Amino acid sequence: PEARDLFYEETIDIFDRRIKMHASPRLGISHPVTDNDVLFFSYGHFSQRPKYAYVFAKLRSYSPSTYQLFGNPNLNPQTTVAYELGLKHRFTGDQVLELVAFNKDLFDYSTSFNVKSTNPRLGNISYFQYFNIDYARVRGIEMRFRARQGRYLTGNIDFAYQIATGKSSSANAEIQAAANMNIAEKTLGEEYLAWDRPFNASITLWLRIPEND
Repeated sequence: PEARDLFYEETIDIFDRRIKMHASPRLGISHPVTDNDVLFFSYGHFSQRPKYAYVFAKLRSYSPSTYQLFGNPNLNPQTTVAYELGLKHRFTGDQVLELVAFNKDLFDYSTSFNVKSTNPRLGNISYFQYFNIDYARVRGIEMRFRARQGRYLTGNIDFAYQIATGKSSSANAEIQAAANMNIAEKTLGEEYLAWDRPFNASITLWLRIPEND
């Protein structure tokens, strides 16, 4: 009942549908420093709808299980606030180097959380439900070298170093811990996330031959 009331409090009615709205401002600035150098900066808010499994799971299911995990129709979109500062340098007309430093703050991560009811009408029950509780932070640097060789061959060399930290690596981390009988409380600090890839490097080549060659 409390979750249902909160849903109506935090949504608005449009054409008999309950909706939420979210503003996503963006700003980009690019400024030439010399004939061969450009300094640029960008800032933006980006939102991503939660997975439908996190919204609708078991809302109409009455089958019991060891760990009851319910969806939450009141979930907010996951929001990323990203900053980026970079420099582009042109060595020649065929060679360009780009350096970028970035920081991304990710809010309203969906995660399962153990709920224990204190409502006397419902009795002493315990279940898991998805909430917007966790967050993460990604920061790092990127380098991209672009070159063209002759008429047909172009390519990129990309390298990135980043660190991703946050509260948990998975939306189901809490229920997985309970299943493993490891129900220690979450740490108050950040930890390295399982999906973090500190080093990324790639080489991409394109060979383009015009139709009449």
